[in-house]
Formats: sequence, C-alpha cells, structure tokens
Amino acid sequence: MENDTIIADLYATGVAAKFSEEGNLRWHKDFQGNGVYANAVDTDPLGNVYLTFRYVQYMEIGSDSIRADSNFAQMGNALIKMDPSGNILWYKNFYTGLGDITYMECDEQGNVYFANYG
Repeated sequence: MENDTIIADLYATGVAAKFSEEGNLRWHKDFQGNGVYANAVDTDPLGNVYLTFRYVQYMEIGSDSIRADSNFAQMGNALIKMDPSGNILWYKNFYTGLGDITYMECDEQGNVYFANYG
C-alpha cells in the first residue's frame, strides 16, 4: 500500500482530503484562517462533498475570505460544497454564536441538513 503524506500550507488550519479505496491520496484542500477546524462531512449521490468548518474571525475559501460577525463572539461556521474532484462549487457562511455545526446529512436529492449547538 502506498503512503501519502499531506503537507498543509504553512498558514492553513483546516484540511479536507479524499483517498481512494486503496488509501491513495486523490486530492486535498487547505483552508486558511484563524481557528479553522472541520466539524462534519458527507457526500451526496453524485459524489459531491459537503463540509462544515468552524472558524474564529476569518476563513479563506478558495480566493474568497469570509469573516465572522463581532456580535457573535467572532465565531462563524461555513458549509462548503465541493465536486468529486475537490473543486469548490459554493459555500455558505453562518453566524451561530459560540456553537458548532455538529451534525450534517445529505439526502438522495442532494439537499443538505445540519444542526448546531450553542
């Protein structure tokens, strides 16, 4: 079995990766920002990947930068949709106070549901 090592960008604090059934690295994405970490991941029937991240103050998604609202303790959550090749299709920014998105699921039609606490 081949071993792949993911070396994240120096300033990246969140990483998403896809591995083959054999354990080979297909792709990985770095998400830069402050206090960025993943909470949930799921896929839809077409193989698109949905990720949620929590961040403090800001997070960079591709070439875009999102910011948390200072009225919510500068914490934010992001929902990101990526295609099976790891390309970012869209993202949504949520202000959920101090809470994390702790559960997410995609249904057979590709709808996304999530819940948070806080």
